[in-house]
Amino acid sequence: MIQKGMRCVLLQFLCLSLFSSCLFLGSGCASSGYFLNAKQKGQLIQQGRMQDSASGDWYDVRIVPGYEEPIRRAGDGLRDTGDALAKYGSKKHWQRTDDNIGNALEWGWNDGLYDFGIKGSGKAWTRSFGAAKKRVDRRVFGWWLAYPWAALSASAENVVRIPVGATGAVAGSVWGLGVVPAYSVLRPAGDAAWSLGVDTVLVPGSAAIWNTVVAPPLALVGERPAPGRTDGFWVRQLSEEQLAKALAAERRLREADLQALETWGQTLLDESSEVVAREVEINETYREGVERLERKRTEERDGLWLREDAAMRARLSAHPSRLGAAARFGSEAGVYSSALRERMDLSWEEWAHLQAMLKRFPPSLEIVEPLEKTDPVREVIETVKEIGE
Repeated sequence: MIQKGMRCVLLQFLCLSLFSSCLFLGSGCASSGYFLNAKQKGQLIQQGRMQDSASGDWYDVRIVPGYEEPIRRAGDGLRDTGDALAKYGSKKHWQRTDDNIGNALEWGWNDGLYDFGIKGSGKAWTRSFGAAKKRVDRRVFGWWLAYPWAALSASAENVVRIPVGATGAVAGSVWGLGVVPAYSVLRPAGDAAWSLGVDTVLVPGSAAIWNTVVAPPLALVGERPAPGRTDGFWVRQLSEEQLAKALAAERRLREADLQALETWGQTLLDESSEVVAREVEINETYREGVERLERKRTEERDGLWLREDAAMRARLSAHPSRLGAAARFGSEAGVYSSALRERMDLSWEEWAHLQAMLKRFPPSLEIVEPLEKTDPVREVIETVKEIGE
């Protein structure tokens, strides 16, 4: 027990001796020009940067935020909190809310339920029964199934359109009458809570606490700044321009600043008006030139094919390769060009040329495809696909 007490006393004595030595070095050596002087200590703690009293150069210490920066951030956060809460009294905010509510209801009820659901279903019955009437009037084979088939097709559309349209109306109502008003009411409060909690308290508070921990020891035993003691990251020597920009950025935006920027913007518009007018003329001349070249290219290309088309068709009409391809492929042979590209190992340019040639010279002008069949289930599926398209 006695030994433990002796260790505590010895530890306290060592700490006191170290602290006294630091104070002695901080005061005595400061006068000799090694440690920071009192003014530089205050600058470091307050601003996170310090000025060399001899050269006048400023040095910024990256890990020391100072107290001015957290105080400024807290003030900005507090003002942002007030701006967010002020939206509750803003006419523009509630006008935007009213517009969003109207858009949601119009989408749900007008576009969804009426146009897609009710009106679309009516068109489906009219279209289906119109086609059925033509079949009955012409007495085509199986005409007595025309109207039941029309009822099946129209009913399939109704089964899709009415529920989807009603769902759209419900979704539009929920969004317009629930989500939009709730968002408009809660968003300013959420922004205010974030600005107050994070931008006003948390971030500035943590920076101030960190500055309290790190700045005094560095100010106490830190060496006076010099160009040779900077690394460009941890400690940076600031030029006059860098310091001026930093001070300007730290100042909160004022009406005078915006007015100055507006004046500069107007000056730019006035000074560049003639150049912009000439640029418009250049663009218009270029566009007209491109159009002339495009027309000339089209005319020459069409003339070339007009002269060569008949001769090529005469040469290709009896070619064995065409006869072999025509036995299976017709005018839609171009859809198989992707398979040909892989089989023939064609480049992109060759493939594009082949597509154009297959379109111009198909193996056959006839449509080669299986006969289309249908049944009630397939008819319903095709009807639903048409609605989706």
